[in-house]
This record gives sequence, C-alpha cells and structure tokens, in this order.
Amino acid sequence: MHVSMSRDVVICPVCQLSQFEHENGKCRRCHHSFITYIEFFLPNQLDRFDSQWPKIEVGGLVRRLRSRRGMTQAALAALTGIHRTYLSRTERGQVMPSVVALMRIARALGVDKMLLRVRSSSS
Repeated sequence: MHVSMSRDVVICPVCQLSQFEHENGKCRRCHHSFITYIEFFLPNQLDRFDSQWPKIEVGGLVRRLRSRRGMTQAALAALTGIHRTYLSRTERGQVMPSVVALMRIARALGVDKMLLRVRSSSS
C-alpha cells in the first residue's frame, strides 16, 4: 500500500475488501493491518544520486502515518522511547533512523509489517 495525503482506496490482503483507508490503518471487516512499504527507485546515473532522498522519503512516511492517527510527536516519542526532537528531525528528512528505531515507530503507529525495498528505475 502506498501512503499519500489523500484518502486511498486499498484492498485488504486478507479478506480482499476494497475500502478507503482508515486512520487506524486496519481493515474494516477483518481488522488486519495493511502492509506498508517504501519503494525507492535508484536513478540510472549514479553521479545524480542524492543521499538525501531516502531520509526525506522515510521522514515523510513517518509524518503521514503519525498525522493520520491523530498522534503528536510527543505521544509517539512516549510510545517509542525515542526523543521528540529526533522524531522531528526524522520527519524533516534530516536524519535516517536506525532499523531498530523504525521498528519501534512502526509498532507504535500500528503497522504490523514494513517492507523496505530498493530497485533501479530502469526495471
């Protein structure tokens, strides 16, 4: 499922119900969490590679998921044990959180599975 600011129509991978995404990120029928993933497309030219884009993509996703659940940064910080200012810097794309930090954030936001994959834009 790709997350955007508009209301996305999603299909539950378990019961196949087509529905608008809810704030809690779960299916209306079976209450299964939707799979959330970030897919990065690497540029064809490595000289154009910008090391900032993964930080910006991850930060934007964290901000959208947190906002959709009506959660403040302070509340997310309390649930994860990660300092609020670090979460703020993550959301602004200034730092890339560790895998452990991403797992804590995902759990606090009610995301059961997170798949991170990178592929070339030529494929």
